Parts: sequence; structure tokens; C-alpha cells
Amino acid sequence: MALLRRLFVFPDGTPALLRGAVGGLTVLVSGLWPFALLPAGTSTVVIVVAAVLSVLVLFAVATALLRRRYPDAPR
Repeated sequence: MALLRRLFVFPDGTPALLRGAVGGLTVLVSGLWPFALLPAGTSTVVIVVAAVLSVLVLFAVATALLRRRYPDAPR
């Protein structure tokens, strides 16, 4: 549980506007890239799985970057 919290929960001290911007951008990018980059005729299941996996990866990366920016936040 601690690993999931560390990966996907924004650190304390992150401004609300930044949290919203990162969350919105992550969802937007992960929702649109499968339609733009996967070939036409790709099954819906593959598109949904790609979008869900990219949400997880992008949130983990964003959280890691925010933890570097706000190092005083409790872990």
C-alpha cells in the first residue's frame, strides 16, 4: 500500500492548481494518444488497455517529478 501511495498520490505541499493541471494533462494525453498513434481498425479493448496503462505510467512519472520538486513532503 505504501508503494501505491508513493507512486500515485501527489506529495503534500503541491499547489492545487498544479495538481489539477498535471491530472488533466495526464488524462488528456493518455486518452488521445491511442487514437492518434495506433493503426485504424485496432480493437477497442487494445485502445482501452493502452489508455489505462498510460494513465498509470504518466501519473507515476508526474508524481516522481513532483517529489523531486517538493522534497520536504513526507513520504
